[in-house]
Amino acid sequence: MKILLSYFSIFTLAGASALYAQVPPPEANDLPDVPGLKPVVDAGAVIYENGFQESNMDGQGVADLYRTLTKDRVRVLVSSEAAAAEFRFIQPGPLTGAEAIELLEKQLLMENFVLVKSGENQVKLVLNSSTEVPIIDGAQNFPVADRLITYDMELSHLSADDAARTFQQIIGSDTGTTVVPVPNAQLIVITAKSQVIKKLIQLKDRIDVPPSDISRRWVPVRYADVEEIAEILNQIFGQSSGGGGGGAARRGGGGGAAPNPAAAAAAAAAGVNARPNDENPPQIIPDRRTNRIFLLGRPIDLVFIEDLIADFDKPTDTR
Repeated sequence: MKILLSYFSIFTLAGASALYAQVPPPEANDLPDVPGLKPVVDAGAVIYENGFQESNMDGQGVADLYRTLTKDRVRVLVSSEAAAAEFRFIQPGPLTGAEAIELLEKQLLMENFVLVKSGENQVKLVLNSSTEVPIIDGAQNFPVADRLITYDMELSHLSADDAARTFQQIIGSDTGTTVVPVPNAQLIVITAKSQVIKKLIQLKDRIDVPPSDISRRWVPVRYADVEEIAEILNQIFGQSSGGGGGGAARRGGGGGAAPNPAAAAAAAAAGVNARPNDENPPQIIPDRRTNRIFLLGRPIDLVFIEDLIADFDKPTDTR
């Protein structure tokens, strides 16, 4: 009996040893979750079935979420502005890790924050204005998100000064937007949000035409007196006021209100000596019968004048 048990024990131990020898060593995917370890799965391939419902996060919360999404133990340095800010990230699932990371970065940009690489496996969560503004060399390279960029706009026919003055008139005093003409290079350097620059590119395509190209336009006036507006504009552009369908002379007792004095002063300041040597100044003719102003001239002049007319044509209670 003892001999049988001994044989059985030896057989059992031998079999167990054989079975143990067949178990493969642990692979990389079985390694424990140790900080500093390289990712064992592709972060972009992870599926988050339920999406995200983060309605109230501070900067550290964003850092923790980003670290979870990247799966590569990226360290996120949080600025004091980001730590005091409040963020939300609500996205329905399912989402891949790559989609979630892209959406989170876009959400941060909407709040004027950005993640910037700071070193090996490190990023900084900082205000967008505190980062270097990228220089984009073509509209096809604009970022998908609406962010502050610098763009060099080349001109074919317009002078840089004329184009810059018109653009500045259109966009007004938008914070963070600068338009700098470079006359010698027939170039304008624009720093603004990408969506603003896209609109300026569309405007440039309309007005950057040969000097021989003349456009005409009727501009309706709703509140102000068309003849008074035309007289002010003709003074700005150095022309004598002409009469439209209602007669050349200014008749008293008109139905329209007087143009906004503040707008008139601003227009005079903007337009004085702006085009002293122009051989083809714009024609500005009022038509009292239809309460419109007829414009004839270069496209860039018409855009500038239309914007001035809009400033003049305000209701009385807004002046």
